[in-house]
Amino acid sequence: DENGQRYVAALSMLSQKASNEGKRVILIQFPFRFEIYFNPKYLGLNDIHQTNYYVELDLLRSSLPKNVEILDILPYMKLDYQKNGRKMYFEKDGHMNEYGNQLVAKYLESYLLE
Repeated sequence: DENGQRYVAALSMLSQKASNEGKRVILIQFPFRFEIYFNPKYLGLNDIHQTNYYVELDLLRSSLPKNVEILDILPYMKLDYQKNGRKMYFEKDGHMNEYGNQLVAKYLESYLLE
């Protein structure tokens, strides 16, 4: 849709500008809480790659410059939730709580130190 096209165009322009300035560009696509908490069958999908998260991730990967590092954080977060059941989003809105933000920071730390 038009909003999606503007979003991708803005990200492309921003990432190209940063790359031209010699900066490393890393993009994280954040999943919705229902994509973490529920399995694809419960959501009426055949597999997890049909979620909005992966549809958008595939669009970004095919549209953005190849030097943009696009991280797939969903499996990491979903595995953590499956292991310990600890909520990572606030109950009343879709934003991550302190624990969710700590998970993202831990993921980024391990990625950047590879």
